Amino acid sequence: MELPPSEFFGVTLYGNWKMLTIFIPLHLFAMLSEEIMWRGFFLPIQQEIFGNWAWVVNGLLWAWVIHACLKWHFINMLPSMLIAPWIAQFTNSTWASFATHAIGNSLLWILLLAGVIKKAKPKNINII
Repeated sequence: MELPPSEFFGVTLYGNWKMLTIFIPLHLFAMLSEEIMWRGFFLPIQQEIFGNWAWVVNGLLWAWVIHACLKWHFINMLPSMLIAPWIAQFTNSTWASFATHAIGNSLLWILLLAGVIKKAKPKNINII
C-alpha cells in the first residue's frame, strides 16, 4: 500500500475531483442507511431480547453480516463496529451512532483527498 494512494479500486486518484465528489455523498448515504437499519430498526428489537447486552449482539452481527467479507481489515474495524451500537443504545440516538460511524470513516476520505491532490511518485522499473 502506498500513501497517499494513487488509485482506489482501480480508479486513478490524482486530479480526480469528480470521483471524490461522488464517492463521499454515496458513502455518507450508505452509512446513514446502515445506521437506520442496524441501530434504528434492529437494535431496539435486540434490546427487548438481550437487554443491556444488545449492543454487543448488534455489533457482532453487523460485523459478521456486513463487514466479514473485508477480511484484510475486519479485526481492525471490530472495535468501531462495537462502539457505534454502544453509543446508539446508551444515548438512544441513531444520529449519535451515525456521527461516530462518519467520523471513523472520514479517515478514508482524507486518504482519498491526499491521493487526488498529490501526484504519485513514478515507480522504478528495473530492466535486466
